[in-house]
Amino acid sequence: MGMTYDELSEFGRLRKVEKCGPYSIFTKLVHEWGARLSPRQIAEKVKQFYYEYARNRHKMTTLTPSYHAVRCDTVLSPLFSDGLVLDVGGV
Repeated sequence: MGMTYDELSEFGRLRKVEKCGPYSIFTKLVHEWGARLSPRQIAEKVKQFYYEYARNRHKMTTLTPSYHAVRCDTVLSPLFSDGLVLDVGGV
């Protein structure tokens, strides 16, 4: 993606915690990163972040919830190895 983890963390914090949009993030980062990056470079990073965010956003809404299965107790595991009650008496 062309960004460090620290930069991604800063983008995430500004977007999620401070509820900033692209322009607000740009203006805040110009003040924070202005000494090491030009405004054009910061604008490219903001554009890249939002491009990748939009490209992957659907993955957050279309994934099915995780399947949460209850594990059997370890004491009963020889009797119930597959989670079903087995008839072990009259075979």
